[in-house]
Amino acid sequence: MAFSIPTFKQILARVRADFGGFSDGITPVESVEYVLANIQARLAKGLYGYLTYILRQAFYDTAEDSYFWHWFSVFGLSQKQAVAWVGTVTFTGVDGTLIPSGTVVQRADGQLYDTSANGTIASGTVTISVLAEVAGSAGDNANAQPLALATPIVGVDSDCVVAATTTSGGDVETVDQAKIRLALQLQQPPSGGGPGDYVRWALAVPGVTRAWEYANLAGPNTVSVACVRDGDGTGSAIIPDSGERSAVATYLAAHAPITVVTDVIALTAVPLDITLASLTPDNSDVRAAIVASVTDLLVREGAPGGTILLSQINEAISEATGEVDHVMSAPAANVTYTTAQMPIMGVLT
Repeated sequence: MAFSIPTFKQILARVRADFGGFSDGITPVESVEYVLANIQARLAKGLYGYLTYILRQAFYDTAEDSYFWHWFSVFGLSQKQAVAWVGTVTFTGVDGTLIPSGTVVQRADGQLYDTSANGTIASGTVTISVLAEVAGSAGDNANAQPLALATPIVGVDSDCVVAATTTSGGDVETVDQAKIRLALQLQQPPSGGGPGDYVRWALAVPGVTRAWEYANLAGPNTVSVACVRDGDGTGSAIIPDSGERSAVATYLAAHAPITVVTDVIALTAVPLDITLASLTPDNSDVRAAIVASVTDLLVREGAPGGTILLSQINEAISEATGEVDHVMSAPAANVTYTTAQMPIMGVLT
């Protein structure tokens, strides 16, 4: 039988009754006893709340903050730390002008980046590696992102642009994200390279949020791993680039048995386009809710080599806020993906 925590009013009534038991049975609102009863009831309510909080910390799946990270370390896991964006920036200016290592460039929103090597302008330009000063996904840049020198350099144009991304930034692992890894650790204990271990190892790489493993896909004694990085954005942005796949491959090679050959699959994002023959009501809010609901479905159920059922798509559309009725004309059948394909939300028509 579950223990029922009394409300403040119930506690107050009990304390007033206790006071009344030592007098004539009445505790008037204007009395000192009533004031004392209120104080005791509030103290007791606070203690009930604190004990409830402590109880949650006794279980890893409900623990919070430092209590959860204590559980995390007890089971041999470590929090994934934030990763700083690394890329290259192209400068223009007078030939022969030196741009020293440590030169600071900034984005319009105030994000700062430091050059990590010297560079000398030749033929009007030079491309230098730069590192975000603050780790995290907020420092990520798209190619051609405008930047500017924080301090002018004679012979160098103030404006510069991002040429490429070498390493995407990643935020520090949250409790909710870590709970997925801890649940996997407990439900499928490490087995020295057995089923589930490769997913666990891939998820330990900063930035990786979902992973799948495929035994013998590339031949005997091979394990292929596919993964995505949901923190990098939406749509095709979740697909790891070559550098991010290399980081996962390095981690797998360091942990997998020496008799197993591992590789990381280069995924291709495949949009799931949906056409509705009718939609009631048909407005922008309902359409946006449908896109959000189907996107959530693909995050939960989408996987390389998996199948998205028509019934699942229809259910996701029906669960969208504001949707009353719909008729879907496309897709017309279950959608199956290869192990090199990752379903993402496409266009809703």
